Amino acid sequence: MLRIIKKLIMKNFFKTSLRIILILILLPIIYLNISLYYQPNFATINGQSYNEDVYHQLRFIKRHITHYENDFSFALLLRYSNIH
Repeated sequence: MLRIIKKLIMKNFFKTSLRIILILILLPIIYLNISLYYQPNFATINGQSYNEDVYHQLRFIKRHITHYENDFSFALLLRYSNIH
C-alpha cells in the first residue's frame, strides 16, 4: 500500500514539475509572439504623427505632476530623483 502511495506522489510531482517547466518555456514565447506583431496606433495632427498609447501615458503623468506640484513631498521626490 505504501509503495502505491509513493508512486502516486512521485507521478503527481513529475506531472506538476513538467507543467511548470512547460509554462516557463511557453510564456516567454507567447510574450515574444505578441510583442513582435503588436502594431501601435499612430495619429497625425498638424503634420506630426505620434503614438497614441505614449501620448495618453504622458497626459496622465502631466496631469498628476500638475496636481501634486504644490505637495512638498512630491517636490522633494522630483528634486532628488532623476525625473527632471
